[in-house]
Amino acid sequence: MIEATEAAGTRLAINYSRRWSDNYRKLKGLLESGAIGDLCETYCVMGGGLLACNGSHFFDTMRLLSDSEPTSVIGFIDKRGTPNPRGNQFTDPGAFGILLFKNGMRGFLDMYEDLGVPPKVEIVGSIGRITIDDNSNSWLVESREGKDRTERLGKYDLPLVSRPFPVESMDVVKLVGQAIREILSDDQVSCNGADGLASLQVVMGFHVSDKEGNVPMALPLISRFHELTISFT
Repeated sequence: MIEATEAAGTRLAINYSRRWSDNYRKLKGLLESGAIGDLCETYCVMGGGLLACNGSHFFDTMRLLSDSEPTSVIGFIDKRGTPNPRGNQFTDPGAFGILLFKNGMRGFLDMYEDLGVPPKVEIVGSIGRITIDDNSNSWLVESREGKDRTERLGKYDLPLVSRPFPVESMDVVKLVGQAIREILSDDQVSCNGADGLASLQVVMGFHVSDKEGNVPMALPLISRFHELTISFT
C-alpha cells in the first residue's frame, strides 16, 4: 500500500482514530510536561480478542504516547478458537504479551478471549498514573504533588493526588471526518502508512513469537518471518 500510493502520488491515512483526538493530543502534551514523571509503562486491556483488528489501535497508541518505537515483543496467542464476530472467513485470535520500546517504556497488552471487559488504558509514570476508559469517557490523572515529587521512588506509600483533566466525548464519526478532511487537504497526515506498518509488525511479532515458543522477537521482524498469512479484518 505504501509503495502503491507513493508511485501514484496519492496520500494514505490509517484510521487509528486517537491520532485525531484532542483528548489524546492534550494527553501527549501532559506527558511531555512531566506531569507523571518519566513514562515507564502502558497497560492496555480489552475483552473479546481480535489482536489485529482492535489490538493494533493499542499498539499505535503506545507509539503515539511514548514517541518511540517497539524493539521487541513476546506474545501468547489464545488458542480457544472463539468465532470471529465478522464471519468465519476471518481468524483474528486474542493474545497477551509484552513490548519493549527504544526509550525504555514497557508495553503490556491483554486481549485474551476469557475477558469480557471494556477497553481500558493505564499509563504509568515514575510518580503518577493516568487511567482511561474511552467507553465511559472517564479519565483519571493522578500524581505525587509538592515535595513528594522529589522523594525517592522507592517510597511507594506516598499519596497520589488527582488533577483535573477535562475531556471531550470520543465521537468516532467526528474523528473519521477529521481524518478525511485532513487527507483531502495539503496538511501532514497525522497517521500514515508507516504508522500502519509499525502496528502490523507488532501483530506479526505476537504470532511469530507464539509460534517459536513464546520467545522474544526483535522488531522489525527479519525477512524470514515475513511470509505469514493472517485472515483478519
